[in-house]
Amino acid sequence: MIALDASALLALMNKEPGWDVVARAATNQDSTISSVNYAEVLQKAARLGVAAEIVDSVMDGLDITVSPFGRLDARLAASLYRHRSGLSLADRVCLALARSLSSRAYTTDRLWETWAEEFSVEVTTIR
Repeated sequence: MIALDASALLALMNKEPGWDVVARAATNQDSTISSVNYAEVLQKAARLGVAAEIVDSVMDGLDITVSPFGRLDARLAASLYRHRSGLSLADRVCLALARSLSSRAYTTDRLWETWAEEFSVEVTTIR
């Protein structure tokens, strides 16, 4: 199982650098995205005039699921907060999902590599 950050899914959808890394990983492994990060993807897609149905079509084509975000997930994401870390709430949500699933997180954000060991999460930066 792999956990996708919004940036990784957007790179895949828009065929931005690193999209092929995400496509290969999503093709070869079960893939999921937190409902919080999915909302972020939908927001950014809508801003670009891309309908939610197109986002869902891409996800369905690769069997990317949406993982719910509940109370325990919120506690784990909050526990990853570090003052001035540069990590947004959405970043920590994806990292928390990956940690809870004992899976690798895929992102475009190299800053995550700084925190991977401390958070006990494996991170793949796609570009």
